[in-house]
Amino acid sequence: MRRQNGKLNSILKFVEQLPESQVDYIIDELYAKLTICEEQADTSVYTLHKEKVAVCRNCGSIHIVKNGKDRHGHTRYICKDCGKTFGDMTNTVVSGTHKSSATWKTYIRALLDGCTLEECAVQCHISVPTAFVWRHKILNALNENSFNHVFNGMVEMDEAWVRISYKGNHSKSKDFVMPRKAYKRGTDNREQSNNARACVLCAVERNKSYSAIIPCRGLLNSKLLDTILEEKLSEDCIVMTDGLRAYDYYFKGTNIEHVILPANRGSQKPTVKGAYHLNNVNALHSRFKLFLRKYNGVSTKYLNNYLALFLWLENNRHVQKYDLICERMSKTGSYITATQLRQFAPTPELAPAA
Repeated sequence: MRRQNGKLNSILKFVEQLPESQVDYIIDELYAKLTICEEQADTSVYTLHKEKVAVCRNCGSIHIVKNGKDRHGHTRYICKDCGKTFGDMTNTVVSGTHKSSATWKTYIRALLDGCTLEECAVQCHISVPTAFVWRHKILNALNENSFNHVFNGMVEMDEAWVRISYKGNHSKSKDFVMPRKAYKRGTDNREQSNNARACVLCAVERNKSYSAIIPCRGLLNSKLLDTILEEKLSEDCIVMTDGLRAYDYYFKGTNIEHVILPANRGSQKPTVKGAYHLNNVNALHSRFKLFLRKYNGVSTKYLNNYLALFLWLENNRHVQKYDLICERMSKTGSYITATQLRQFAPTPELAPAA
């Protein structure tokens, strides 16, 4: 060990005597060697999907055979029914990106660290538009209906409100027409009605399981609640809400115990009745709005994706997020193109207020 340290010190002293141009050359060469080592040693994005490929990634047929390997050494397959070839990562997030696993690893780390698009682009040596597309490729893979399970025990339920935003460059769009006048700084022309806000329905189980969905713009109604919560609440469930009439109308037609906690008018303290309160769901609202703030205004077009990332981070606080996100990215069917991202509806899944 001492001999190795002595050699290292002599090398460092030699490097200190070199001109700046030669030092920069050495740094570039070392970075290139490090990148090659990472690509050889860390292929987790491509090999995390350990289970044997059993069906065609294009048509779902089980009649597949191996068809050699690609230039990176990954096995290729061919389908006897549709005749198409595919690999382990076909129809996944990384499909068609032409970037190494080391680049994707760097990007995932930057995303989990909350880096900006500019910072992600610099770290991964990609453009800012590419960094934006990669972000939403990953978020789209994380996006799933968090209300698609049965709630048990004590559940706090309440709505958060996010102002509808048409953020983005619409001058090149042939289909989009701005539905309202643009908001200008220094003026008070923002629409104040509920229809100008997206409703984010949040539910928190006392075991700290978080769920949220964007059902509509404006106020909730009992019909929407019936669609969202149908067969999602167990009979032993106790649901706590505020005094919104839609909750009262809906739960009167069910056998679920419903506890109404109306807001204290003129007081900053929430209503608390023993073990019944909305503190957890209100705290979730605060964290969600703080989470959105660092993105400097989120277009409603992509609000579902950012909500999915927020919920994923909240529900996986105490697990290894990097390995989990790689596993989700390797799932078949998570592939989406940049063109498909641009074609998202300006207000996704937002029904007109009733």
